[in-house]
Amino acid sequence: MDRQRKRYPKTNGNIFVLLYILIFGSGIYCGILLAEYSHVTFEKPEETMLRSRHLLSENPVIAEEKITPVGKPKPTIEKEILEIALPAKPKQQNRPEIVLDSDSIPFLNEGSVEYKDLPSSQPFQRNSLPLIYHTTKTMAGCLFIMDDTIRLLEWLAYHYTVLPLSHLMVAIDPNSQQTDRIIEILVAWDDKIEIKAYRNDSEWLDLPDDYGYSRNVRNAKTGKYMKWFQEKKSNIYFQQVHKRRQNYFCVHCMRYMKQKGMDWTIMTDSDEYIMFNYIHEKEENRSLYDTIRRGVTADDIDKERQIFEPYRKRLPSMMLKATIADFLQQEKPRLKCVKFPGLQFTSYESERQIVYKNVPEGVDVNPYHLVTLRHRKAGNRQGVFSKTMVDVSHGTFDDYSMESNFNIHNPNKLLCGLNGHSGSSQDYISAIFRLHHYRTGTWESFIERGQDRRANMTVSRFTERNIEPQLVDDDIRPWIAWFIEKVGQEEAKRLLFHPLSKAYALYQQTTS
Repeated sequence: MDRQRKRYPKTNGNIFVLLYILIFGSGIYCGILLAEYSHVTFEKPEETMLRSRHLLSENPVIAEEKITPVGKPKPTIEKEILEIALPAKPKQQNRPEIVLDSDSIPFLNEGSVEYKDLPSSQPFQRNSLPLIYHTTKTMAGCLFIMDDTIRLLEWLAYHYTVLPLSHLMVAIDPNSQQTDRIIEILVAWDDKIEIKAYRNDSEWLDLPDDYGYSRNVRNAKTGKYMKWFQEKKSNIYFQQVHKRRQNYFCVHCMRYMKQKGMDWTIMTDSDEYIMFNYIHEKEENRSLYDTIRRGVTADDIDKERQIFEPYRKRLPSMMLKATIADFLQQEKPRLKCVKFPGLQFTSYESERQIVYKNVPEGVDVNPYHLVTLRHRKAGNRQGVFSKTMVDVSHGTFDDYSMESNFNIHNPNKLLCGLNGHSGSSQDYISAIFRLHHYRTGTWESFIERGQDRRANMTVSRFTERNIEPQLVDDDIRPWIAWFIEKVGQEEAKRLLFHPLSKAYALYQQTTS
């Protein structure tokens, strides 16, 4: 008898086929995902992997690197989100995203970042800012001088350190009584700075006798020479001769530096020192628009401030030994001309312990011989007075001429634009650099200018030139330790300390 088979209900075979395909396909897909992402380490959002964008110290600028699977292209650096790590905030939350966009700001170029979340205080906390690359970039200078050996010694040492100055052209005023001494000082620097010096006008001033003056030398109706030019003995004549010589020297020097392959070139006097324009919020008057006379409006100045104030927020401290050339090289400015306002310092004295501050121990130097350490009290922070540096790599040689020159405050109208009736002014708040102007200086350096027609070298005149101090500024003081470290103590003695002591001893005997 046949065993009776157990009967099952009939099932459609297509269902088993579909289930098999679904299970098998899911297994393959999961295997692909595991193989593709097996190298990725998943972390909490606040522990996102970061890589250093620059070789910096404890406060680097860092860029968040998005984790990209192998085989897929990495995002370009222009699309990375940049941020700054501040030591006081180990976990930054709700930080605004800052996308690199160099075309939106005229002073920016590739590699620059605008930091919008930096703290601001008085004085500004520069120790929380990032360091910048130290480069081999240098700068050039044009210096017109008469006597001023005391000032020249400090001016050379400072700008050799802070710019750093590698090329310099010097024109000595023909009325100078210290020409040999000036040459001696310059020769001492010939192993560090390439210097071209002129003892007299005949070596470089090749203009026609009646050309280049800011006043008309001929009567427009008669064609005859004006009285001031014909007699050649009035104060107007000597002032015109001085300005003409100064203006053409700027043109001649810029052409020379362009031929030497230099770019940023400063034009200042020996009592003027260029430095970063660090922020001092409580002393900066935002309602002051004293540069409107340049022909711009208050709205124009406000726009300038919006563009350039972020640069001031990330200026490196002088303690970090970052030069002005370093900063310009990293920012790669698109400007061809940079104006900087002057902060005028008085000769009012400070306490002895403050004057000796920042001088390294064991260094044989008298800080009372250095105006940058001795004189700390200044007038208001404003921009009526200004000087300029020009990137001479722009334009052709024909662009540097007496026709394009306005004066030493605006040496090239093509590159710097028009700048008011006197050519001098720059809004203080929107300036990245400033000029420390020690107009009076010490008594010894003041009386050394005995042949200067613009000043009567008397005690009353010395007192009169001292404006009433409004503030104290010590930002420049660290340069002396930087200079000693850069050249060594023996070179510092040879180039600065010993010559200064001799010069001061000479004038102290003269006036005693």
